[in-house]
Amino acid sequence: MPAVPSWDPERLTVPVDDVLAGVRLPAGPVLVVDELGFHQATSVAELLAARGHAVEVVTPALVVGQDLGLTLDREGFRRRAHAAGIRCRTDLAVLGVLRRGEQSRGEQSCAEPDCTVELLHHPTGRTERRDVGAVVAATATVPATRLWAALAGGPWPVHRIGDALTPRRFDAAIREGRLVDLAPTAPRRTGARAGRLGPCSSRI
Repeated sequence: MPAVPSWDPERLTVPVDDVLAGVRLPAGPVLVVDELGFHQATSVAELLAARGHAVEVVTPALVVGQDLGLTLDREGFRRRAHAAGIRCRTDLAVLGVLRRGEQSRGEQSCAEPDCTVELLHHPTGRTERRDVGAVVAATATVPATRLWAALAGGPWPVHRIGDALTPRRFDAAIREGRLVDLAPTAPRRTGARAGRLGPCSSRI
């Protein structure tokens, strides 16, 4: 589940998960913040551009979607981004998001009204601002623990792996699931390496 970015304490941004799940943003330019360096920001940028938004992707890293190089997808994204008019800017860290014209509290997103985003070009220390209709955040997430808490007190061993421990990529879940399966039988305890899976055990 999405975590609230430290630079957005008033929760004015829209999580990338919400947009990919179908949430519609109002007409106007959209700023996508890429702090993950993978498909999340680039995919939502293409989706929003296809919906008619002017899209800019900013990242504090040297490259937007830097880890797309690992899957050989970066070149394809760059071609499609140029064709769609998606602007990509690097070395920019978000300092804060404000509701344009006021700093009211208690709102859920910056979709209404527009937002002002303050950015830091960290190599030079120069600050920049963007006035946009919405800010979409591809940022860190936290594990959802409600299911784990409900099952952990049951009669069968339950092992947390992958995102159930802390958000990572799919290969982490495969690796940790294998470690659980190979671990010697041990007294019941929590964690990713908590004994061999029995016939009624569950992986969350």
